[in-house]
Amino acid sequence: MRTSDVMRHLSTQLNEAGFGQIESLLNPETQATIPDALRHMVQDAVVEGVAGVFGTVTVAAGLCLLLCLLMPGEKKKAKN
Repeated sequence: MRTSDVMRHLSTQLNEAGFGQIESLLNPETQATIPDALRHMVQDAVVEGVAGVFGTVTVAAGLCLLLCLLMPGEKKKAKN
């Protein structure tokens, strides 16, 4: 789908809100007014963004866990 086709099929409500109001694309009422191809494009973009953030946070959490496990602990003295 070309950009000109996308702009032609957008509802006037979404055109007035502008693309600065991305959250308006996530409203069910707005999604009901846009064509299926555009709705799938928006859903794919959201999935890619969430997956990227999830992957980054998972790697960061894994590194933090590894660093915590590698930290030296206090040595305990043996009791006689």
